[in-house]
Amino acid sequence: MLEGRLVRLRPVCKEDYPYLIKWRQNTDQLKLWLTYRHISDDEVTLDEILHDMRQNRHVTFIIERKHDSKPIGMIYSYDLYLVDGHCKVTTFLDSQVKGRGHGFEAHGLFLLYLFDYYNLNKIYADAYEYNSYSLNLMLKAGYVEEGRFPEHRYFQGKSWSMIRLALYRNNYDAIKEKLAKITRTKH
Repeated sequence: MLEGRLVRLRPVCKEDYPYLIKWRQNTDQLKLWLTYRHISDDEVTLDEILHDMRQNRHVTFIIERKHDSKPIGMIYSYDLYLVDGHCKVTTFLDSQVKGRGHGFEAHGLFLLYLFDYYNLNKIYADAYEYNSYSLNLMLKAGYVEEGRFPEHRYFQGKSWSMIRLALYRNNYDAIKEKLAKITRTKH
């Protein structure tokens, strides 16, 4: 378990399934973090989630609010390439707690974990240009823009770019202290 001042990250358990289903079926939030465009019944949705976790994900954690142990999101790494030393990261945070530092702290804890326990040279995160909230948070965390994929996502009658951001190990030492302050941990 990873702990900060506001959140703790822990493995997914069966008691989290209703939250995972609710989050995957939330059409207001899907546009920010997944390419899924369909809503299925609970059983099909759970099967999709568990399949994704088995097939595509490297590490998946529930983001839990520390003061009441309520699940408020999830964070996971995927597309792990150990030989080349990189992976991608996605963070989902329930909209009810956005803007209070929970997601930023959770992301910082997860980055520290990935760099400290895996031989990674860089960590990628993708964001659609209409998701300025996530883009700004990642830039604040020390990510740099590595590429743009123009007209990558069609959403609300318009084509949007996807922006690929990266956090490099050779820059990591410079921001490690910043992340440690944000997450209130000592490394």
